[in-house]
Amino acid sequence: MEDPCSGANWLKTLEGIILFVHTFVGEIPFFLLSGWMIKRLGHTFCVTLVTFCFGLRFCLFYFIPNPWWLLPVEILNGITYATFNVTAATYANKIAPPGTQATVQGIVAGSFEGLGISLGTFLGGILFDRYGGRVCFLMAGMSSFALCFIYTVLQWSLSNCCVLKTQKSSK
Repeated sequence: MEDPCSGANWLKTLEGIILFVHTFVGEIPFFLLSGWMIKRLGHTFCVTLVTFCFGLRFCLFYFIPNPWWLLPVEILNGITYATFNVTAATYANKIAPPGTQATVQGIVAGSFEGLGISLGTFLGGILFDRYGGRVCFLMAGMSSFALCFIYTVLQWSLSNCCVLKTQKSSK
């Protein structure tokens, strides 16, 4: 099999640098900061932030004119990967009945890592084949922004609904 990167050593170097950036500049700091972020901002806001950053990251992939611009964009991987995983695990732990925390965390992780990634890879492959990589990233970004908006509206509606019920019951 022919290596599509043969003759482009800079591309392999860039791949290594990107891996370094999104791991050591993005993920590790956000794994360390995520607990503080959740305490300060709450689970709902962190999920909103993660979903927004997914949209931003995917759209930036679409608009990038030069592969070297991936380096600053990959810092967002810290939010989209590290903050998401910590938020999901701690929220699952928070809502789980006593003694079932590990089971609920396993269900949440399995839903994302198993079902979510499998379905995303399948649909992404179809879209990539049909429309190409750039357009596929734009569609993923727009979908993330749409989901971020829907999630925000639902959370706002639910919180207002619960506040109104609490106010009515206290009268």
